[in-house]
Amino acid sequence: MVESKEDLYEKGVMFALEDNFVEAIACYKQSLEIDPHYTDVWHALINAYGAINDLDKGIEAARQLIVIDPDDILAHSSLSMLYMKKGMKKEAEDEGAVAKVLGFKDMMKSTKSTDETKKLM
Repeated sequence: MVESKEDLYEKGVMFALEDNFVEAIACYKQSLEIDPHYTDVWHALINAYGAINDLDKGIEAARQLIVIDPDDILAHSSLSMLYMKKGMKKEAEDEGAVAKVLGFKDMMKSTKSTDETKKLM
């Protein structure tokens, strides 16, 4: 039986909960082979690399996720944290700023949607 991308992701999460990040990463990579745009898996992969202190691979995974979804606030935040752990302060601050701007834009969209909904009522 071939495992689905979701099954592999969930299996990886279970390994991560047991602090078995090597197996978790293997599952996440298999899931991404099925669907390279599965953002939940990218987030989990970034976190797993961070947990084992493989900062370079975590940074690369975060960068790949940002290529897939440039507006992903958490991807920019995660990249900022990985840069900070690696001592790359300027890069960390830059990514943190991007995350803040995206968060602000997201908040403004939500506020606008709420205002428009109120007008319709």
